[in-house]
Amino acid sequence: MEIEKVRAFISLLLVVIFFMLIFTGIGLWISPSGKIAKISSWDYFAMDKTTLKTVHFYAGILMSVLGCIHLILNYKLLKIKLKCVYKK
Repeated sequence: MEIEKVRAFISLLLVVIFFMLIFTGIGLWISPSGKIAKISSWDYFAMDKTTLKTVHFYAGILMSVLGCIHLILNYKLLKIKLKCVYKK
C-alpha cells in the first residue's frame, strides 16, 4: 500500500474510533451505578455496563496507539506547520 493510503486508512479509523468512544462514553455516563445496573439488567443498545466499559477501554487504547502512528506518519507535515506558526 502506498503511504497515502495508509495515512487515509489510519485517519478514517481514528474518526470511527472517536465516535465509538463518544457513543460508549454517553452510555457509561447515563448508566445507573453499581448494583442498580445489575439488578435492573440495564443495557444500552444491547450492551450492559461491563461490556460498555470494556469496549470503551480498548477503543481508547487503540485510539492512543493509532494517534501515535498518525503523528509519526505525518511528522514532516506537522513540523512544517509548526515552523509556519512560530515564524509569525
